[in-house]
Amino acid sequence: MFFLALLIAGYAYFIFFLGQACLKQPVIKGMTGCFLSLLFFFLWQKRKKLKTGLKKFSSFLLTNKLALISFVFLFFQAVVNLIGALGPELSFDALWYHLTLPKIYLSQGRISSFPGGLLYYSHLPQLTEMLYLGALVWQGEILAKIIHFLFGLGCLFCLYRLLKRFKPQLALIGCLIFYSQLVVGWLSTTAYVDLSRTFFEILALDYFLSWLEKKDSCLLIKAGFLVGLAMAVKIAALFSLASFLLLIFITDNFSKVKNLFIFLFFAFLPSLPWLIINFFKHKNPFYPIFTSWFFQTQANGLSLEIWLKSRNLTSFLKVVLKTVFSKGDILTPLILITLPLIIVNLPKNRKTRIVGCYFFLNFIFFFLTPLNYNRFLLPYTPAFIFLLIASLKKPINKKQTVRKIVYWTVFLVAGLNLISRLIVNKKFLPVIFNQQSRKDFLAKNLNFKVNNFYDLDGWLGKNIKRTDRVLVIGSHNLFYLDHSFDHLSWAEKGNFYSHILVQNCSLPAGFGKLPVVYSNQKTGIKVFKFEKELE
Repeated sequence: MFFLALLIAGYAYFIFFLGQACLKQPVIKGMTGCFLSLLFFFLWQKRKKLKTGLKKFSSFLLTNKLALISFVFLFFQAVVNLIGALGPELSFDALWYHLTLPKIYLSQGRISSFPGGLLYYSHLPQLTEMLYLGALVWQGEILAKIIHFLFGLGCLFCLYRLLKRFKPQLALIGCLIFYSQLVVGWLSTTAYVDLSRTFFEILALDYFLSWLEKKDSCLLIKAGFLVGLAMAVKIAALFSLASFLLLIFITDNFSKVKNLFIFLFFAFLPSLPWLIINFFKHKNPFYPIFTSWFFQTQANGLSLEIWLKSRNLTSFLKVVLKTVFSKGDILTPLILITLPLIIVNLPKNRKTRIVGCYFFLNFIFFFLTPLNYNRFLLPYTPAFIFLLIASLKKPINKKQTVRKIVYWTVFLVAGLNLISRLIVNKKFLPVIFNQQSRKDFLAKNLNFKVNNFYDLDGWLGKNIKRTDRVLVIGSHNLFYLDHSFDHLSWAEKGNFYSHILVQNCSLPAGFGKLPVVYSNQKTGIKVFKFEKELE
């Protein structure tokens, strides 16, 4: 699995370094062919091992009802998630920057960062977005969504590998608990990056535990590098780095300083290119992180001091309950249901203590920061599942009634999740099977009130030339804008614009009275004739 992670990272970094000079689509296509050839060669080399493993796994499923039921649920959940992945993108952050940044990079022929408050994520590491850039060269956002979907399946392989320290049927139960989370089902149908981060972090935890068991420095290097890849996906994985460093400090009694240095060095290596660029541009390698502007925009305008004072027992309980009872990215009710079992029945050995500390430390970091979206907690749910499976493996009572109740609860939650995701994803079926046009689907399902752009009636495509440049004001999620454009947040004075496009807002007074050439009440879009330089 480490070679696969390395191969994925190599492809992403090739695109990144190419983008520092000149992004050429033929070169990207050629590199994609090389990447796929290496992947095929890797699988071909492992074909005997894979075939033997598949036969053993199939035989195991046929002789173990618990494992078979778990696998059937996983299979159908994957099919339902794939339905959502094959439809056009609707999710906010994907249309805001995960897909929009790669699309802009392709259109301008280079990778750059954008000033202002709209695309501030362009300053941060973007490993998964580099994969999406390659996908956009070949097909479009659906291929990017499939990449994220595949990362979700990759998480299952990594989690099964982590949980194989217990019985195989318990490992499959753990995989089902992870994959039947509502947030995983939703993320599998989007071009977000959280599943790719989770993929690298599960592998990092697996290699870290293996290092503790074998004390092989190579395993520690791999664990550190994988944490670094997670940081290159989303810089919030810095908290995982901090947790691992604390665990090394606590557990290592012989080569503490040496191992801390090794882990830290290889953890920062993958994100170093972005951090160096940020340092020279902004004197802050993590820009815009650790700026007062960024913190206040994420903490509802609160200062750091006031925010930390709000972190009390009541807010802690609210954060815990929010993992299940929220309108957004819900994890799984099994976290709250099985927590008493873990507290009462968790075996007290070195592995469970390490994993327990890892989860607890990251939850505290999650609690103290204002980024309290549940999907930011997703990379640590495998650690929680590890603790749950360890509790299930330990004898509970003679008749094992509690264990059976947990199993049936897992299947019930998985069934409810499967039904709910099928209901949500069925809207993609008509457009997948060409019974509905892409245009009609987006017109019906895009939320224009949150400033998702779409040229609903095709007016822009018919009346604005590809060589023209449009100044955008107010609109937020611009992935579906196919014209050359600048947003007001980063537009430079002296640039010539043929039109000004505003969405769900008025034209600023400084532009005077301009003729309206187009408006659409449903999308909230107005287009003004401009044809001059921005002053």
